Amino acid sequence: MRQFYQFIASNERWALTPAAALSLWDTVQMVLDRDVPFDPKLFGIIPKEEYPQPQKITATIIVADAATKSGGRPTSNKKTGVVALIPIKGLLMKDDGLCSYGMATLGKWVMAADEDPEVDAVVLVTDTPGGTVAGTENFARIIANANKPIVSFVEDQSGSAGVWLNSQSDHIMLSGQTTQVGSIGVMISYLDMSRALKEKGYERRLLRSSLSPDKNKYNLDQPTEDDLALIQTEMLDPIAKHFQETVKAGRHDVSEDALTGNMYFAQEAIALGLADSVGSLEDAVSYALDLAHGQENHASKKATQENSTMKTYSEDEFAAIQASHATALEDKDLVIAGLKAQLATKAKLIESQATRIGELEKENEELGDQTASAATEVDMADKVKDPFSGIDQKHVTHWDRKLMEIRQGRK
Repeated sequence: MRQFYQFIASNERWALTPAAALSLWDTVQMVLDRDVPFDPKLFGIIPKEEYPQPQKITATIIVADAATKSGGRPTSNKKTGVVALIPIKGLLMKDDGLCSYGMATLGKWVMAADEDPEVDAVVLVTDTPGGTVAGTENFARIIANANKPIVSFVEDQSGSAGVWLNSQSDHIMLSGQTTQVGSIGVMISYLDMSRALKEKGYERRLLRSSLSPDKNKYNLDQPTEDDLALIQTEMLDPIAKHFQETVKAGRHDVSEDALTGNMYFAQEAIALGLADSVGSLEDAVSYALDLAHGQENHASKKATQENSTMKTYSEDEFAAIQASHATALEDKDLVIAGLKAQLATKAKLIESQATRIGELEKENEELGDQTASAATEVDMADKVKDPFSGIDQKHVTHWDRKLMEIRQGRK
Protein backbone atom coordinates (compact mmCIF):
# COMPACT_ATOMS: atom_id res chain seq x y z
CA MET A 1 0.00 0.00 0.00
CA ARG A 2 2.88 2.33 0.83
CA GLN A 3 4.40 1.81 -2.60
CA PHE A 4 1.08 2.51 -4.30
CA TYR A 5 0.59 5.71 -2.33
CA GLN A 6 4.11 6.85 -3.26
CA PHE A 7 3.28 6.08 -6.86
CA ILE A 8 0.12 8.20 -7.02
CA ALA A 9 1.70 11.04 -5.05
CA SER A 10 4.93 11.22 -7.04
CA ASN A 11 3.81 13.75 -9.70
CA GLU A 12 5.72 11.59 -12.16
CA ARG A 13 6.06 12.64 -15.81
CA TRP A 14 4.31 10.21 -18.15
CA ALA A 15 4.57 9.23 -21.78
CA LEU A 16 1.12 7.67 -21.79
CA THR A 17 -2.02 7.47 -23.91
CA PRO A 18 -4.89 9.69 -22.69
CA ALA A 19 -7.22 6.70 -22.29
CA ALA A 20 -4.74 4.89 -20.05
CA ALA A 21 -4.17 8.04 -18.01
CA LEU A 22 -7.90 8.54 -17.41
CA SER A 23 -8.33 4.87 -16.53
CA LEU A 24 -5.47 5.07 -14.05
CA TRP A 25 -6.90 8.24 -12.54
CA ASP A 26 -10.31 6.63 -12.02
CA THR A 27 -8.67 3.74 -10.21
CA VAL A 28 -6.63 6.07 -8.01
CA GLN A 29 -9.73 8.10 -7.16
CA MET A 30 -11.67 4.98 -6.13
CA VAL A 31 -8.89 3.92 -3.77
CA LEU A 32 -8.58 7.41 -2.30
CA ASP A 33 -12.34 7.56 -1.72
CA ARG A 34 -12.20 4.04 -0.24
CA ASP A 35 -14.89 2.92 -2.63
CA VAL A 36 -12.93 -0.27 -3.22
CA PRO A 37 -10.44 -2.12 -1.02
CA PHE A 38 -6.81 -2.18 -2.03
CA ASP A 39 -6.48 -5.69 -3.42
CA PRO A 40 -3.35 -6.59 -5.43
CA LYS A 41 -5.45 -8.76 -7.73
CA LEU A 42 -7.56 -5.72 -8.60
CA PHE A 43 -4.50 -4.06 -10.10
CA GLY A 44 -3.14 -7.20 -11.73
CA ILE A 45 -0.22 -7.37 -9.30
CA ILE A 46 1.39 -10.79 -9.28
CA PRO A 47 4.49 -12.09 -7.52
CA LYS A 48 7.72 -11.90 -9.48
CA GLU A 49 8.13 -15.65 -9.43
CA GLU A 50 4.84 -16.01 -11.29
CA TYR A 51 5.65 -13.43 -13.96
CA PRO A 52 6.60 -14.92 -17.37
CA GLN A 53 10.32 -14.90 -18.07
CA PRO A 54 11.86 -14.17 -21.48
CA GLN A 55 11.15 -17.09 -23.74
CA LYS A 56 13.53 -18.62 -26.22
CA ILE A 57 11.97 -20.42 -29.14
CA THR A 58 13.51 -22.36 -32.00
CA ALA A 59 11.92 -21.48 -35.32
CA THR A 60 12.25 -22.92 -38.80
CA ILE A 61 11.78 -20.78 -41.90
CA ILE A 62 11.15 -22.15 -45.37
CA VAL A 63 12.95 -19.83 -47.76
CA ALA A 64 11.06 -19.31 -51.04
CA ASP A 65 13.20 -19.65 -54.14
CA ALA A 66 12.56 -18.63 -57.74
CA ALA A 67 10.44 -21.73 -58.42
CA THR A 68 8.18 -20.94 -55.47
CA LYS A 69 7.69 -17.31 -56.57
CA SER A 70 6.69 -18.44 -60.06
CA GLY A 71 4.11 -20.88 -58.72
CA GLY A 72 6.31 -23.96 -58.64
CA ARG A 73 6.71 -26.41 -55.78
CA PRO A 74 8.69 -25.04 -52.81
CA THR A 75 12.05 -26.58 -52.07
CA SER A 76 13.17 -27.85 -48.66
CA ASN A 77 15.65 -25.01 -48.16
CA LYS A 78 15.22 -24.05 -44.48
CA LYS A 79 16.65 -21.69 -41.88
CA THR A 80 16.56 -22.57 -38.23
CA GLY A 81 17.45 -20.28 -35.37
CA VAL A 82 16.70 -19.18 -31.83
CA VAL A 83 14.64 -16.07 -31.12
CA ALA A 84 14.22 -14.50 -27.69
CA LEU A 85 10.67 -13.24 -27.01
CA ILE A 86 10.63 -10.37 -24.51
CA PRO A 87 7.23 -9.06 -23.30
CA ILE A 88 6.73 -5.30 -23.04
CA LYS A 89 3.24 -5.11 -21.60
CA GLY A 90 1.11 -2.92 -19.37
CA LEU A 91 2.14 0.38 -17.81
CA LEU A 92 5.88 0.84 -18.20
CA MET A 93 7.77 1.87 -15.09
CA LYS A 94 11.50 2.30 -14.54
CA ASP A 95 11.75 -0.28 -11.76
CA ASP A 96 9.88 -3.48 -10.95
CA GLY A 97 6.63 -2.55 -9.26
CA LEU A 98 2.90 -2.55 -9.60
CA CYS A 99 1.95 -4.62 -12.59
CA SER A 100 5.08 -5.93 -14.26
CA TYR A 101 8.82 -5.85 -14.38
CA GLY A 102 10.30 -2.41 -14.90
CA MET A 103 12.21 -1.17 -17.93
CA ALA A 104 15.51 -1.57 -16.09
CA THR A 105 14.87 -5.32 -15.89
CA LEU A 106 13.54 -5.53 -19.45
CA GLY A 107 16.67 -3.74 -20.66
CA LYS A 108 18.84 -6.34 -18.92
CA TRP A 109 16.89 -9.07 -20.69
CA VAL A 110 17.55 -7.45 -24.07
CA MET A 111 21.28 -7.13 -23.31
CA ALA A 112 21.42 -10.74 -22.12
CA ALA A 113 19.75 -11.95 -25.31
CA ASP A 114 22.09 -9.79 -27.41
CA GLU A 115 25.12 -11.35 -25.71
CA ASP A 116 23.76 -14.93 -25.69
CA PRO A 117 25.58 -16.93 -28.41
CA GLU A 118 22.56 -19.24 -28.77
CA VAL A 119 20.20 -16.39 -29.64
CA ASP A 120 20.00 -15.18 -33.24
CA ALA A 121 17.42 -12.42 -32.90
CA VAL A 122 14.98 -10.74 -30.51
CA VAL A 123 11.25 -10.06 -30.79
CA LEU A 124 9.72 -7.47 -28.43
CA VAL A 125 6.12 -8.61 -27.88
CA THR A 126 4.50 -5.25 -27.15
CA ASP A 127 1.11 -4.29 -25.75
CA THR A 128 1.38 -1.09 -23.74
CA PRO A 129 -0.28 2.32 -23.49
CA GLY A 130 3.06 3.79 -22.40
CA GLY A 131 4.49 4.72 -19.03
CA THR A 132 6.86 6.98 -17.18
CA VAL A 133 9.56 9.02 -18.89
CA ALA A 134 12.03 7.78 -16.27
CA GLY A 135 13.66 4.61 -17.59
CA THR A 136 12.37 4.91 -21.16
CA GLU A 137 15.35 6.75 -22.64
CA ASN A 138 17.89 4.26 -21.28
CA PHE A 139 15.84 1.24 -22.38
CA ALA A 140 15.45 2.73 -25.87
CA ARG A 141 19.23 3.25 -26.06
CA ILE A 142 19.79 -0.42 -25.20
CA ILE A 143 17.48 -1.48 -28.05
CA ALA A 144 19.17 0.90 -30.50
CA ASN A 145 22.68 -0.29 -29.59
CA ALA A 146 21.95 -4.03 -29.81
CA ASN A 147 24.03 -5.91 -32.36
CA LYS A 148 21.43 -8.55 -33.17
CA PRO A 149 18.24 -7.88 -35.13
CA ILE A 150 15.28 -6.73 -33.02
CA VAL A 151 11.72 -6.86 -34.32
CA SER A 152 8.85 -5.21 -32.43
CA PHE A 153 5.58 -7.13 -32.61
CA VAL A 154 2.64 -5.01 -31.43
CA GLU A 155 -0.39 -7.01 -30.29
CA ASP A 156 -3.10 -4.42 -29.51
CA GLN A 157 -1.39 -1.09 -28.96
CA SER A 158 1.94 0.66 -28.65
CA GLY A 159 1.36 4.07 -27.17
CA SER A 160 3.74 6.86 -26.24
CA ALA A 161 6.66 5.30 -24.34
CA GLY A 162 5.96 2.09 -26.27
CA VAL A 163 6.59 3.97 -29.55
CA TRP A 164 9.71 5.51 -28.02
CA LEU A 165 11.04 1.97 -27.48
CA ASN A 166 9.72 0.25 -30.63
CA SER A 167 11.05 3.01 -32.88
CA GLN A 168 14.60 1.87 -32.06
CA SER A 169 14.05 -1.67 -33.36
CA ASP A 170 14.77 -2.87 -36.90
CA HIS A 171 11.15 -3.53 -37.88
CA ILE A 172 7.71 -2.88 -36.38
CA MET A 173 5.03 -5.42 -37.20
CA LEU A 174 1.40 -4.97 -36.12
CA SER A 175 -0.87 -7.92 -35.30
CA GLY A 176 -3.94 -6.62 -37.15
CA GLN A 177 -5.77 -3.73 -38.74
CA THR A 178 -7.22 -2.58 -35.41
CA THR A 179 -3.84 -2.39 -33.70
CA GLN A 180 -3.09 1.19 -32.64
CA VAL A 181 0.22 3.04 -32.57
CA GLY A 182 1.05 6.61 -31.62
CA SER A 183 0.39 9.05 -28.77
CA ILE A 184 3.86 10.56 -29.15
CA GLY A 185 4.02 13.15 -26.40
CA VAL A 186 4.48 13.89 -22.71
CA MET A 187 2.02 14.80 -19.97
CA ILE A 188 1.90 15.25 -16.21
CA SER A 189 -1.05 14.96 -13.87
CA TYR A 190 -1.46 16.47 -10.42
CA LEU A 191 -4.03 16.20 -7.66
CA ASP A 192 -5.31 19.61 -6.57
CA MET A 193 -6.39 19.02 -2.95
CA SER A 194 -6.21 22.65 -1.89
CA ARG A 195 -9.98 23.15 -1.63
CA ALA A 196 -10.54 19.89 0.25
CA LEU A 197 -7.75 20.71 2.71
CA LYS A 198 -9.03 24.25 3.17
CA GLU A 199 -12.49 22.96 4.04
CA LYS A 200 -10.90 20.78 6.72
CA GLY A 201 -8.94 23.71 8.09
CA TYR A 202 -5.54 22.79 6.60
CA GLU A 203 -3.29 25.03 4.54
CA ARG A 204 0.00 23.85 3.14
CA ARG A 205 2.84 26.36 2.94
CA LEU A 206 6.28 26.13 1.39
CA LEU A 207 9.39 27.84 2.74
CA ARG A 208 12.60 27.83 0.69
CA SER A 209 16.11 28.72 1.71
CA SER A 210 17.20 32.15 0.52
CA LEU A 211 20.07 30.31 -1.18
CA SER A 212 17.71 27.99 -3.08
CA PRO A 213 15.19 30.18 -4.94
CA ASP A 214 14.59 27.50 -7.61
CA LYS A 215 14.02 24.64 -5.16
CA ASN A 216 10.66 23.02 -6.04
CA LYS A 217 10.20 25.77 -8.57
CA TYR A 218 6.93 24.37 -9.89
CA ASN A 219 4.11 24.47 -7.36
CA LEU A 220 1.79 21.52 -8.04
CA ASP A 221 -0.15 21.88 -4.78
CA GLN A 222 -1.77 25.16 -5.69
CA PRO A 223 -0.50 25.93 -9.21
CA THR A 224 -1.12 29.31 -10.75
CA GLU A 225 -1.37 29.91 -14.48
CA ASP A 226 2.28 31.00 -14.41
CA ASP A 227 3.24 27.71 -12.72
CA LEU A 228 1.41 25.69 -15.38
CA ALA A 229 3.09 27.67 -18.17
CA LEU A 230 6.53 27.05 -16.65
CA ILE A 231 5.82 23.33 -16.27
CA GLN A 232 4.80 23.14 -19.90
CA THR A 233 7.70 25.11 -21.40
CA GLU A 234 10.56 24.20 -19.06
CA MET A 235 9.71 20.60 -18.17
CA LEU A 236 7.37 18.96 -20.67
CA ASP A 237 8.40 20.61 -23.95
CA PRO A 238 12.12 19.66 -23.74
CA ILE A 239 11.20 16.03 -23.02
CA ALA A 240 8.68 15.98 -25.87
CA LYS A 241 11.28 17.42 -28.24
CA HIS A 242 13.81 14.73 -27.31
CA PHE A 243 11.06 12.11 -27.66
CA GLN A 244 10.35 13.26 -31.22
CA GLU A 245 14.05 13.42 -32.12
CA THR A 246 14.56 9.85 -30.89
CA VAL A 247 11.64 8.57 -32.96
CA LYS A 248 12.97 10.39 -36.04
CA ALA A 249 16.43 8.89 -35.51
CA GLY A 250 14.98 5.39 -35.42
CA ARG A 251 12.28 5.93 -38.06
CA HIS A 252 13.82 8.03 -40.82
CA ASP A 253 10.61 8.20 -42.88
CA VAL A 254 8.23 9.12 -40.06
CA SER A 255 5.86 11.96 -40.95
CA GLU A 256 5.71 15.15 -38.92
CA ASP A 257 1.94 14.61 -38.76
CA ALA A 258 2.54 11.51 -36.63
CA LEU A 259 4.33 13.44 -33.86
CA THR A 260 1.42 15.45 -32.43
CA GLY A 261 0.11 12.83 -30.00
CA ASN A 262 -2.65 11.12 -31.98
CA MET A 263 -3.21 7.35 -32.11
CA TYR A 264 -3.47 5.60 -35.48
CA PHE A 265 -4.81 2.27 -36.70
CA ALA A 266 -2.53 -0.06 -38.63
CA GLN A 267 -2.81 1.19 -42.22
CA GLU A 268 -2.52 4.86 -41.31
CA ALA A 269 0.31 4.11 -38.88
CA ILE A 270 2.23 2.38 -41.68
CA ALA A 271 1.51 5.24 -44.10
CA LEU A 272 2.84 7.76 -41.56
CA GLY A 273 6.01 5.74 -40.94
CA LEU A 274 5.14 4.55 -37.43
CA ALA A 275 5.12 0.85 -38.43
CA ASP A 276 6.27 -1.36 -41.29
CA SER A 277 3.88 -4.28 -41.77
CA VAL A 278 0.98 -6.37 -40.47
CA GLY A 279 1.40 -10.02 -39.54
CA SER A 280 1.30 -12.67 -36.86
CA LEU A 281 3.79 -13.41 -34.10
CA GLU A 282 5.08 -16.25 -36.26
CA ASP A 283 5.64 -13.76 -39.07
CA ALA A 284 7.57 -11.51 -36.69
CA VAL A 285 9.76 -14.41 -35.57
CA SER A 286 10.35 -15.43 -39.19
CA TYR A 287 11.25 -11.88 -40.16
CA ALA A 288 13.66 -11.59 -37.23
CA LEU A 289 15.42 -14.81 -38.24
CA ASP A 290 15.43 -13.68 -41.85
CA LEU A 291 17.27 -10.52 -40.77
CA ALA A 292 19.68 -12.57 -38.66
CA HIS A 293 20.55 -14.95 -41.50
CA GLY A 294 20.55 -12.24 -44.14
CA GLN A 295 22.95 -10.03 -42.15
CA GLU A 296 25.36 -12.38 -40.42
CA ASN A 297 27.72 -9.64 -39.25
CA HIS A 298 24.91 -7.19 -38.45
CA ALA A 299 27.40 -4.42 -37.74
CA SER A 300 24.83 -1.69 -38.21
CA LYS A 301 21.22 -2.15 -37.14
CA LYS A 302 19.92 0.79 -39.12
CA ALA A 303 21.75 -0.33 -42.24
CA THR A 304 20.12 -3.74 -41.83
CA GLN A 305 16.72 -2.10 -41.43
CA GLU A 306 17.16 -0.11 -44.62
CA ASN A 307 18.37 -3.18 -46.53
CA SER A 308 15.57 -5.39 -45.25
CA THR A 309 12.90 -2.92 -46.34
CA MET A 310 14.44 -2.13 -49.72
CA LYS A 311 11.78 -2.02 -52.44
CA THR A 312 12.05 -4.11 -55.61
CA TYR A 313 10.83 -2.66 -58.92
CA SER A 314 9.33 -4.21 -62.05
CA GLU A 315 10.94 -3.64 -65.46
CA ASP A 316 8.35 -0.98 -66.35
CA GLU A 317 8.86 0.82 -63.01
CA PHE A 318 12.63 0.66 -63.45
CA ALA A 319 12.34 2.01 -67.01
CA ALA A 320 10.16 4.88 -65.75
CA ILE A 321 12.75 5.66 -63.04
CA GLN A 322 15.53 5.64 -65.66
CA ALA A 323 13.54 8.00 -67.90
CA SER A 324 12.92 10.29 -64.96
CA HIS A 325 16.61 10.30 -64.12
CA ALA A 326 17.49 11.01 -67.78
CA THR A 327 15.13 13.97 -67.82
CA ALA A 328 16.66 15.20 -64.58
CA LEU A 329 20.14 14.90 -66.12
CA GLU A 330 19.03 16.84 -69.21
CA ASP A 331 17.62 19.57 -66.99
CA LYS A 332 20.86 19.57 -65.08
CA ASP A 333 22.86 19.95 -68.33
CA LEU A 334 20.69 22.91 -69.34
CA VAL A 335 21.26 24.54 -65.98
CA ILE A 336 25.02 24.01 -66.27
CA ALA A 337 25.04 25.44 -69.82
CA GLY A 338 23.15 28.50 -68.61
CA LEU A 339 25.61 29.00 -65.78
CA LYS A 340 28.55 28.69 -68.17
CA ALA A 341 27.00 31.35 -70.46
CA GLN A 342 26.54 33.66 -67.49
CA LEU A 343 30.14 33.04 -66.48
CA ALA A 344 31.42 33.88 -70.00
CA THR A 345 29.38 37.10 -70.06
CA LYS A 346 30.76 38.12 -66.69
CA ALA A 347 34.31 37.31 -67.87
CA LYS A 348 33.89 39.62 -70.87
CA LEU A 349 32.51 42.33 -68.62
CA ILE A 350 35.51 42.00 -66.32
CA GLU A 351 37.89 42.17 -69.31
CA SER A 352 36.12 45.30 -70.61
CA GLN A 353 36.31 46.92 -67.19
CA ALA A 354 40.00 46.08 -66.93
CA THR A 355 40.62 47.79 -70.31
CA ARG A 356 38.71 50.87 -69.22
CA ILE A 357 40.71 50.99 -65.98
CA GLY A 358 43.94 50.96 -68.06
CA GLU A 359 42.66 53.82 -70.20
CA LEU A 360 41.74 55.86 -67.13
CA GLU A 361 45.15 55.26 -65.62
CA LYS A 362 46.81 56.47 -68.86
CA GLU A 363 44.58 59.56 -68.93
CA ASN A 364 45.48 60.23 -65.32
CA GLU A 365 49.17 59.99 -66.16
CA GLU A 366 48.74 62.43 -69.07
CA LEU A 367 46.88 64.84 -66.80
CA GLY A 368 49.77 64.61 -64.37
CA ASP A 369 52.23 65.57 -67.12
CA GLN A 370 50.01 68.45 -68.22
CA THR A 371 49.80 69.69 -64.63
CA ALA A 372 53.58 69.65 -64.28
CA SER A 373 54.02 71.54 -67.60
CA ALA A 374 51.48 74.17 -66.55
CA ALA A 375 53.31 74.65 -63.25
CA THR A 376 56.57 75.26 -65.15
CA GLU A 377 54.93 77.85 -67.39
CA VAL A 378 53.48 79.66 -64.39
CA ASP A 379 56.90 79.79 -62.79
CA MET A 380 58.47 81.21 -65.96
CA ALA A 381 55.74 83.85 -66.21
CA ASP A 382 56.41 84.89 -62.67
CA LYS A 383 60.08 85.34 -63.54
CA VAL A 384 59.21 87.53 -66.55
CA LYS A 385 57.06 89.77 -64.37
CA ASP A 386 59.86 90.15 -61.88
CA PRO A 387 63.29 89.70 -63.52
CA PHE A 388 64.97 90.56 -60.25
CA SER A 389 63.45 87.59 -58.40
CA GLY A 390 66.18 85.33 -57.17
CA ILE A 391 68.76 88.16 -57.17
CA ASP A 392 70.13 89.53 -53.97
CA GLN A 393 68.07 92.67 -53.41
CA LYS A 394 71.06 94.71 -52.14
CA HIS A 395 72.44 94.72 -55.72
CA VAL A 396 69.18 96.06 -57.19
CA THR A 397 68.96 99.89 -57.04
CA HIS A 398 65.94 102.09 -57.20
CA TRP A 399 66.88 103.27 -60.68
CA ASP A 400 67.22 99.75 -61.96
CA ARG A 401 63.58 99.08 -61.08
CA LYS A 402 62.45 102.37 -62.60
CA LEU A 403 64.26 101.55 -65.83
CA MET A 404 62.56 98.15 -65.96
CA GLU A 405 59.15 99.65 -65.43
CA ILE A 406 59.74 102.13 -68.30
CA ARG A 407 60.75 99.30 -70.63
CA GLN A 408 57.74 97.21 -69.72
CA GLY A 409 55.52 100.26 -70.25
CA ARG A 410 56.83 100.63 -73.77
CA LYS A 411 55.91 97.05 -74.52
